[in-house]
Amino acid sequence: MSTIVTAQPRFTLSRKARLVRTAVLLALLITGINLFVQFATGAQASNSSVSAKVATANLHYVSVRSGDTLWSLAQAYAPNQDPREWINQVVEINNLQSIELMAGQRIAIPSH
Repeated sequence: MSTIVTAQPRFTLSRKARLVRTAVLLALLITGINLFVQFATGAQASNSSVSAKVATANLHYVSVRSGDTLWSLAQAYAPNQDPREWINQVVEINNLQSIELMAGQRIAIPSH
């Protein structure tokens, strides 16, 4: 009498584990495609729209006082505008590497 031994895989995933793995891979794929599309198209459109606003804006210069921040300047010089948009314009106009300001610094700001 001989015994027949069938080979079984050492490791098998359950149906639930395969579904989870598939869902995670699909989510990563969608995220990757979304990031690619944003960097390929969105970043250029955003920069050109800010540049267009900066090019057409009338500018004047202010000297930063101790305690001034871009947020406080936005509230003082553009109270009816979204402060984030105004700050982005100021950063773009002045080619600032950070949002930190120093007392005595002279910056150009859009006048509205």
